[in-house]
Amino acid sequence: MTSSFLYHYARLIEILACIERVEAAMDDADLLSEDLRADAGNQQPPRRGVSEAPRGTLFHDYTVDRDGLLKKVT
Repeated sequence: MTSSFLYHYARLIEILACIERVEAAMDDADLLSEDLRADAGNQQPPRRGVSEAPRGTLFHDYTVDRDGLLKKVT
């Protein structure tokens, strides 16, 4: 087998795994409920999120108001 075939075979396995997870999520009653907003709880000062991406590390600053709504994302 060639490496390009194995690459596509691995992608197929990942796609099938994702489809199975979507199927499981569709059976989750919480995801299908009409209550779409979570309680924001006690608000803290602005926070920073960090995530790795193929193009490098991404930093985001979040500011949330008393109602739990995002006011500023940079």
